[in-house]
Amino acid sequence: MRACGHDMHTASLMAAAMFLHAAKTTWKRTLVCVFQPDEETAGGAQAMVDDGLYYNQKRGIPILDVLHAQHDIALKAGAVASAKVPSSQRLTPSKSPSLAKWPYIVIASHIIVRLKTLIAKEVRPEEFAVIGCASIHGGSAPNIIPDCVDIKISIRTYRPEVHERVLTSVKRVVHVECFS
Repeated sequence: MRACGHDMHTASLMAAAMFLHAAKTTWKRTLVCVFQPDEETAGGAQAMVDDGLYYNQKRGIPILDVLHAQHDIALKAGAVASAKVPSSQRLTPSKSPSLAKWPYIVIASHIIVRLKTLIAKEVRPEEFAVIGCASIHGGSAPNIIPDCVDIKISIRTYRPEVHERVLTSVKRVVHVECFS
């Protein structure tokens, strides 16, 4: 769980719906609860509006008198904040990267840059060695810090002892970047 997005929103809306249903004798309106798809990119709400959710009587949803939308942000545990925002304002959740561990994509980019300088520093020109990185993959959305990143590298040398030395150096670089 990221404590953002669908996890938090679903739990919050379900709790609000249960509370309002339990107090239904104290108010006289129709309650409609809608879970927004694709909230990470703020595209889901617009897609719902474009699809006629709030204007299409064929769906059995009444014209809304009040619409409440929410998004969670990083606050001290137990704190609640609210604000009125214009409906046109786009909220872009990033789940506070500054509060997270180093995102793995940043670490991977540091590894790749360091590997590209490794040969020049540790292999004599007559020994020949090449480190290539032609594949990197991490994450599936622009605003969700991924749990892992996959880097594919190749090490090419002519001599086994050079290959072993370069491989040891690659492992050292990866270890230093990941654990420092």
